[in-house]
Amino acid sequence: MTVSADSHSDIDRKADRSEAGGWAVRRRTVVAGAAWGLPVIMIATAAPAYAAASQTVNLAFDKVQYVATGCQPITGATVTATNRTDGRPVAGLSISVTLPRGFSYPTGATTYTGTTNASGVVALPDIVTPSTGGTVTLTAVAATVSTSASASVTVNLNTQATLALGTSVSKTYASAAGGVSVGNRHFLTASGDLFFENTKIASGVASAAGWFTTNWAKGVCFVLSSGGAKQAQFGSIVDSYPAVPVGSKAVGGVGFLAPNGDLYYGNTVLATGVVTAWGYRITATGEAIDFVGSDGVPKRILNGAVDKTYSAIPTSVPNPGTSVGNRHFLTASGDLFFENTKIASGVASAAGWFTTNWAKGVCFVLSSGGAKQAQFGSIVDSYPAVPVGSKAVGGVGFLAPNGDLYYGNTVLATGVVTAWGYRITATGEAIDFVGSDGVPKRILNGAVDKTYSAIPTSKAIKPVGQSYFIAANGDLYRDATKLASNVVAARAWVNAAWTYQADFVTSDGKLFTTDGTNVGSAGTAAAGAATLPVGAGYFLTAAGALYLWDTLVTSNVTSAYGLAGNPGAGEGSEGSFVTSDAKSWLALGSAAPTQYASVPVESVVKAAKPVGQSYFIAANGDLYRDATKLASNVVAARAWVNAAWTYQADFVTSDGKLFTTDGTNVGSAGTAAAGAATLPVGAGYFLTAAGALYLWDTLVTSNVTSAYGLAGNPGAGEGSEGSYAVQVAC
Repeated sequence: MTVSADSHSDIDRKADRSEAGGWAVRRRTVVAGAAWGLPVIMIATAAPAYAAASQTVNLAFDKVQYVATGCQPITGATVTATNRTDGRPVAGLSISVTLPRGFSYPTGATTYTGTTNASGVVALPDIVTPSTGGTVTLTAVAATVSTSASASVTVNLNTQATLALGTSVSKTYASAAGGVSVGNRHFLTASGDLFFENTKIASGVASAAGWFTTNWAKGVCFVLSSGGAKQAQFGSIVDSYPAVPVGSKAVGGVGFLAPNGDLYYGNTVLATGVVTAWGYRITATGEAIDFVGSDGVPKRILNGAVDKTYSAIPTSVPNPGTSVGNRHFLTASGDLFFENTKIASGVASAAGWFTTNWAKGVCFVLSSGGAKQAQFGSIVDSYPAVPVGSKAVGGVGFLAPNGDLYYGNTVLATGVVTAWGYRITATGEAIDFVGSDGVPKRILNGAVDKTYSAIPTSKAIKPVGQSYFIAANGDLYRDATKLASNVVAARAWVNAAWTYQADFVTSDGKLFTTDGTNVGSAGTAAAGAATLPVGAGYFLTAAGALYLWDTLVTSNVTSAYGLAGNPGAGEGSEGSFVTSDAKSWLALGSAAPTQYASVPVESVVKAAKPVGQSYFIAANGDLYRDATKLASNVVAARAWVNAAWTYQADFVTSDGKLFTTDGTNVGSAGTAAAGAATLPVGAGYFLTAAGALYLWDTLVTSNVTSAYGLAGNPGAGEGSEGSYAVQVAC
């Protein structure tokens, strides 16, 4: 099950490694996302909505789609106005066309207004396109008759298609201007034209992947926008695969992954439910596809049949739950524990707190609806009126999806945006909340008893407990007292002496603590604007280090919650936390943590990433070739085969170091291009986030937007070669 985010009790540091599949490895500052299909660099502008009344005129551009290369003008565009009833031209109508950002008319203006001639036509001036390219929308508006029309504009990125042999720039391909490198001297433009060097192979191409076929022939397989796929070698079509459906992706070799997860080898479906795949040549005659299905199991297709399971590669990763406070833990599957005792299953949201006499309690909402309270692991109360989808906000507070704020079974406020419940005295149960009017208020023991009138009204106010609020402008208040400015995160808590404290972090990364009157320093060891206070003097850094003030408690923490313990039992600050291996722990002060071993260590199926030649990056970041684990903390890799049929891979680790491996030994790949955002693109080439293309430690060129490296034909004396595109300014 999916566990709902708790509105107040979970501080999560779960890493989410994004999928960066695709054949054209692009500079991330230029193009984001996968490179399977057409590159979209600019977000399309939405056509404005105009009133439908009195629309007696139709407007239409002369083309549904205009295509140009960046920096080159779109010429001859027109807009025609016709009578909706009989189709006759409408003369004398004023029409305006405003261009998207980056586009302009020759005068530099972005809006042109013209009047239709006797034929109902307005001729637009040339439209100057930006070098960055992309797909946008043109909109023509006739305001007097409340009508509009739109047309698509696809601009190929103004790039120069180039080939490097080793570290030397060898050739440029003028015909493929604006193309993205898809491998082995092939380039795909934003408008769907596919080139081999200067030879146009096809139009209407949605996805393409270059490879080398038999005898090192320079090949490409591609999918048409209309469906079906083809293979070309040296610029000429050599095979067709009509069974491949619309929307499929070329994954390398003769592999195509359909939208429904069917994996095609040519015209034949060889696997279903496939999540990711990578095709390649494995021997002079061997055509392979590595793939991972929905079960997470990586396998291989060789020459048209599934022949191998890579059983050594992990198919799942730990799935940490959440510390919800006061020794309570909510697993990813929805089981709620107090220490080692299971309280309930099917829990959607929970918030730990201490009840009367410092009892360790929790209130929680079930996925099926209704809520309950437990103390020391036993149910003590139920709240059946709380609806499905509500969030436990602390104490006996529950915030429903429609904005109703429940105190137990009773709705005490409506239109609530955010809320935080807590114990204020030995017998006082409070909830601070902000309604749709932006006014912060408090509920005490079942009744609204206070308005925090000193805090500037805003729906963006954040309550953080014990009458502390972060105002919309970043000021921290306790009740009517302004304590600090530029606050980005805060957590309030009460200590054994019933002093209402708060720990907070400012935008410059400094840590502080306050008793509601005075502000003191909270230390420097955990400093950083991304650090989060989690209560009782504990701070959790973005890197997962948990500190109590300036003392490191532990590392690899994904969620944590601090509260004061029972002073009658000699307990001070204590932190409940979960680590990245999905284990649950308690720290008393800064002492060595104790694990609650009965809280399940759950896992989730997560696909490894094939990167070619039987290499995979496992979901935990380990790099494998077949059964051999080669490295850890790998963020990107690209495999390739050299002239001696050695199956190599270049890779980058999370600390920004570059490596190469032959599948057995790992060596350094140099330092010049080092950086965690650097991408290996094959055959020893690395592309930095700034667009610098390196072959090992040698700079080849700069301003590269996409690149793909392969070994050339050894029979022709070719070594490593890189096909790449360089952005050219207007």
